[in-house]
Amino acid sequence: MTGLNGKRLLILGGTTLLIHVVNTAKKMGVYTIVTDNNPSAPAKKYSDKAYNISTGDIDGLIELAKAEKINGVFTGYEDFNTTVACILCSKLGLPFYATQDQIDITKSKILFKRLCINSGVPVVKEYDESNVKFPCITKPSDSYSGRGILICNDKDSFRKGIEYAKSFSPTSSFLVEKYMDSRNVECINIDYIIRDGNIKLSAVGDKYVNDEQGNNTPLTAGVIYPSNRMLEYIETLNDKVIKMFQSIGLKNGTLFIESFYDEEGFHFYEMGYRVGGGQSSILLNEMIGVDYIKMLINYALTGSMCDQIVWEKVNPFFSQIACCLVLLIKPGVIGRIEGIDEVTNMSDVVKYTQFYNIGDEMPEKLKGTLGQTFAKIHIVSKDLKALSISISKIKSSIKVYDENNSLMLLSSVCRKMDNYLTSII
Repeated sequence: MTGLNGKRLLILGGTTLLIHVVNTAKKMGVYTIVTDNNPSAPAKKYSDKAYNISTGDIDGLIELAKAEKINGVFTGYEDFNTTVACILCSKLGLPFYATQDQIDITKSKILFKRLCINSGVPVVKEYDESNVKFPCITKPSDSYSGRGILICNDKDSFRKGIEYAKSFSPTSSFLVEKYMDSRNVECINIDYIIRDGNIKLSAVGDKYVNDEQGNNTPLTAGVIYPSNRMLEYIETLNDKVIKMFQSIGLKNGTLFIESFYDEEGFHFYEMGYRVGGGQSSILLNEMIGVDYIKMLINYALTGSMCDQIVWEKVNPFFSQIACCLVLLIKPGVIGRIEGIDEVTNMSDVVKYTQFYNIGDEMPEKLKGTLGQTFAKIHIVSKDLKALSISISKIKSSIKVYDENNSLMLLSSVCRKMDNYLTSII
């Protein structure tokens, strides 16, 4: 990944997660331009140049791209800007790793499940409105970040769940699925990297969720790599999944799949043909020297993901244990934060990303969505025991208080994960 000095990259969106993208690009010698209609978007502070043009303003973005003589476009972490980047690159004649058809199939929960079914890949059981069984989940078919999802236990909550799901869907479409209770089933995250039509499994992790918020969506509390189910996944599904994605012509990029696991095996329910919010690239880069953020930046500017040397490093069998730990907060206004320095100085904490600061409000309307995320902490430890000790120290160190001096962090990161790690020590 050489020869990028002075190349100009337009980054769509200025959220906190994109700060890492900006910093990575700048280390590669790339000139960074961030645009976001929020004048205070966090990533703008780190970029070489910033604009307030909305990512929904295609004509405005085209004018910006031509005026700034950009060489490539990057986005990540959500579906809307991925579609915008695809359209923009097509109009400007710039490389983009996906086609619009591929984005449409992979971002729609309905179309993705149909693709799985047609490929013989198991999915979570789906109901129609006439044969629903409780408990069930209602969710928008084309939204993300946990928005619009409710657990329904009866007909009344089911009717409310449908309207709630439709309110978050740009097309007013929704899905009704069997409720996979995270207390009784396992959650598995699966990542792939794609280069010139070759698809490699890059990571399989065990996801743990916080389920202490009633009928709200259980939110990710942490993902531990590698998964205890990785070998089973490779033996039973990996080849079939690779063929499934080859069947729709995926040529480059990265993708993630979310799956449940029970006594019947794996059950896929959604995916993203884009960078995921868990930022597993940070952990992969630390453990095996593979950073798919660098790959995607390189592709945006050159039309190539990476050289053969980097590609050969892609491997889900890690010699260390890694975790993306997620700290969640209750609604309220942050009055005080403690313990950040103790955590960031820990030897196995490779990255700390904080989404809220003193004076910021986490509104009630974001309860049950990824908007409850206070911080993400990426950890790489020598073994599970060391990881367990580090997570325990993090939980005891970081304190977040509201303006009334009440604790805002949810009481448990995740009971299931807590119990698992405690049993290791």
